[in-house]
Amino acid sequence: MTVKKWAFGNYSASYFSSSGYTLSDSSITVTNNGVYTIYAKDAAGNESIANITVSYVDNTVSITHPISVDYMINPNLSTPFIASDIRLVNNSRIKVSVSVQDLTSATGGSLYFLNASPYTFSNWDTLNNTQSKIYIALGLQVKEPTTSVDSWYLITAYNPIYATDIISKTLLGILNPNGASGYLTLSAKHGLAFDSTYTATHNLVLVFETS
Repeated sequence: MTVKKWAFGNYSASYFSSSGYTLSDSSITVTNNGVYTIYAKDAAGNESIANITVSYVDNTVSITHPISVDYMINPNLSTPFIASDIRLVNNSRIKVSVSVQDLTSATGGSLYFLNASPYTFSNWDTLNNTQSKIYIALGLQVKEPTTSVDSWYLITAYNPIYATDIISKTLLGILNPNGASGYLTLSAKHGLAFDSTYTATHNLVLVFETS
């Protein structure tokens, strides 16, 4: 019987008597730089060790990109705030952390909202026309209620993280690898006293990092 194992680190043969990962194929997938030990034992009990140094894995690289957030406020609807969900797909072979870096108002629309805390007003429905066109509390969270193998590995933003709470990079969750997808959803507290049709823009900046 042949035994093949591997481990991250520099080990002797005795380590693999009770530790190490079983090597069932002819290759392994690594996510960290350093020394890996490959162990083999044949049917006669002969053991061999091979050390491989990996130095080309870069887990420090992150990608940020702004998204123009699409949402609508229609005071005539029973649910006035409508926003498109944001779908994320992890096509890599390792888990990826998803964080929010920024959620800010941007120029380009007929309104420029100021990001407000959701607690700025005790009753947002009572805002007058002027206030409704100035203030909004925009929040972002993971849409899925639970983790799954083809979606989120970890969820930290079960509740909205409002724009005013984003002081630095804030983790939303960790996506599983190999095509797993997850959704982010927007919510808002806002006024209802609009006298015409207006447009406004928010920019969302996400950070993706190997996990």
